Amino acid sequence: KIFEGHSLHLKVPKEQTTKLYGFIGPSGGGKSTLLQILGGQIRPTSGTVFINGIDVYNVDDFVRRKMIAVQGQVASNIRGTLRYNLLFSLPRKNKIYSDEYLVEILKKVGLWDVFSSQGGLGAFIGEAGFNLSGGQRQRLNFASLYLRAKFFKPFLILIDEPTSSLDEISESAITEMIDELAR
Repeated sequence: KIFEGHSLHLKVPKEQTTKLYGFIGPSGGGKSTLLQILGGQIRPTSGTVFINGIDVYNVDDFVRRKMIAVQGQVASNIRGTLRYNLLFSLPRKNKIYSDEYLVEILKKVGLWDVFSSQGGLGAFIGEAGFNLSGGQRQRLNFASLYLRAKFFKPFLILIDEPTSSLDEISESAITEMIDELAR
């Protein structure tokens, strides 16, 4: 209901070097819902969502993944290895990223020290990341989003509260990576 009668038109000039925007408002004000609508997870009861002239609800999931990268507010880790969680939703036919590159990304988000002694990229992640802290789950999800965004080069990257449960050092590293993706 909060969006009834409202429209959002956001046009970003190509010559603008960094295209980074934030939605700010009170808890329960619809920020997460708006991101879910823009990302194609929630279909509005009326209206449409176009990104670069493409209706996000009239394309299949693979096309949508190429258009939009999404990290929700709740960490969504999957039972499996650390490598599996990092590369989830990326094509598996070819080895896209080397182990060295994956370790580099994990170091950037401050996770490699946690996993290097637990089997490295083969470390086990429990369902919903039950064996990780909230901040670790969030950093792992961001690392996965970063890898997807680098691979698919989407038109739009949506991140819901990317640094909410992080310490200052982790927040700074992730903010730098977000800035890199925004460019």
